Amino acid sequence: MAWYDSFSLIFRSFLKTEPKPKQLDHGANWNSPHGERAPYDPSKALSSYGLHSWTHAAVSRQGQDLAALPLKLMKGKGADAQQIEEHPFLELMEFPSTDSDYYLFAEQIIIDLRLTGNAYLLLLGTGSIPSSVVRLHPGLVEITSDETGITGYAYDTGAGQKVVYPVERVIHMRNASYKSGPQSMYGTGVVEVLALDIDSDLNSQKLSSEASKRGHPSILLSPTDPADIWDSARRKAILDQYQGLAKAGGAMCLSGNAQITPLKLSPKDMEFKTSREFCRMAVCAVVGTPQTVLTTESANYATARQASITYYQNLQKIGRRLELALTKIARLFDRSLYVKLDYSGVESLQSLRTEQINRVNLHILNGADPASAYAYEGLSDFPIASDAEPVPMDEELIEEMP
Repeated sequence: MAWYDSFSLIFRSFLKTEPKPKQLDHGANWNSPHGERAPYDPSKALSSYGLHSWTHAAVSRQGQDLAALPLKLMKGKGADAQQIEEHPFLELMEFPSTDSDYYLFAEQIIIDLRLTGNAYLLLLGTGSIPSSVVRLHPGLVEITSDETGITGYAYDTGAGQKVVYPVERVIHMRNASYKSGPQSMYGTGVVEVLALDIDSDLNSQKLSSEASKRGHPSILLSPTDPADIWDSARRKAILDQYQGLAKAGGAMCLSGNAQITPLKLSPKDMEFKTSREFCRMAVCAVVGTPQTVLTTESANYATARQASITYYQNLQKIGRRLELALTKIARLFDRSLYVKLDYSGVESLQSLRTEQINRVNLHILNGADPASAYAYEGLSDFPIASDAEPVPMDEELIEEMP
């Protein structure tokens, strides 16, 4: 037996077995009572919203589309589900705080979630039921923790001062994480994934802007006779004259022969167009907003329609995080309540709903009762009468169905 095998046996003898664990022991490295920094700077991630056009467009579209969906406050499941039209929670969500309505509130937290991977909602009020809900800037929040997990949220109020809000007063929305240790408490945003692509695109924009200001490429002036050596004074005089002509125009006179070589380094030569196209595709792929949703360029009807369906199917997954966060708030009023986003007005998804209903009719024709048929297709909340009879389908429609 090698020496390291003996050492391994000795080390394993000190391991403690917990046959019935009651909670996860994260270990001493999770002790961050003063706050653990996010693995990627949230303020830098949010800055891309104001600096990079395609990131702004892709994320804004998702935030606006989700914020525009009506909220449904529900109670009960399946056939017993019922929508509640009037409730204090709905009044709270209409204006979550004095300086924000629901549309701005929802749009902002979706943008925070997508760009930084995290969004924080602070519940204000003296009782267990909040009187207001406000957004905490992700760049000013640090999570405090110990061996048991998250213990609070430290918020930077300025001038080096921090206030720690307890876990029960903060709704933390986050994406999945690839980190280990206490940094795994933070979600991963799209900007962290796209950081190099966005930087490359911004640098391309900057160089293109500088080239457009000059209006012509820079040149190299050199003597044609190898024996003719220009001293520093002559080089400076030629350079000053050329730079003056570059601004005001005119002609340049030299006392000897000179070779003029344009430096053909343009955005076109540097493949800037291809680089920017790749960046645009990367942003759309990572964010989940197809290019055809943002612009109809080079898209026929079928392509645009399918892209729109895919976009809203992806948006439903992102919207699920919003539903769960708002459900946590609704259950402070009543534990039986939950929140759903109403996608019934989204035209792109109606074709999928029509196909579901057509399959329901086929199930009924094959002998299934209506309630079971709707439940089988994921439409258990569809309103049907208890004595509903199967509805005959048109034979031509049945033949056309796949």
